[in-house]
Amino acid sequence: MIAFAGAIKADASSCNLFELYVLDVASYTVRQLTDIPGPRIGYEPDGSVVKRGEVLDRWHKTNKPRWSPDGQWIAFTTYAGVGRIHPDGTGMQILAKGTGGTWSPDGTMIAYRVPGKVQPKGILYPRYNISWTLYVSRADGTGATEIPIDPTGTISVEDVVWTN
Repeated sequence: MIAFAGAIKADASSCNLFELYVLDVASYTVRQLTDIPGPRIGYEPDGSVVKRGEVLDRWHKTNKPRWSPDGQWIAFTTYAGVGRIHPDGTGMQILAKGTGGTWSPDGTMIAYRVPGKVQPKGILYPRYNISWTLYVSRADGTGATEIPIDPTGTISVEDVVWTN
């Protein structure tokens, strides 16, 4: 199976509204796993389509799928935070406020980044103006622990990847 973030673009009013899908490569069957509304759309054309025939008034931005090592879960990022879901669409949980969840090699932990303090002007990415802090928790979201990287607050975590 392949997990991906995607949207059905049924007409010209569609925009970047994403949800998670899985593709069964044996049968070429695609199944939508998530349907998580975010904040209200304020500046899009008259409506946006995630599912064919359904016009929405909220952003749907669920993306960054990451398979657990045992294939039992898919971690993802949404407006609500870092979540996980079984590939059959059951058991969805939002684990933490944050983004970019990635599994430890043994699948028992998940690392993600959480928005921290506002950065001073002149920082490398001034348009974001937020420093991101690294957190690690158990795979079920419990035991969240901040991982200190830089006591000066000048390093902002962007992408997180585990190694063996």
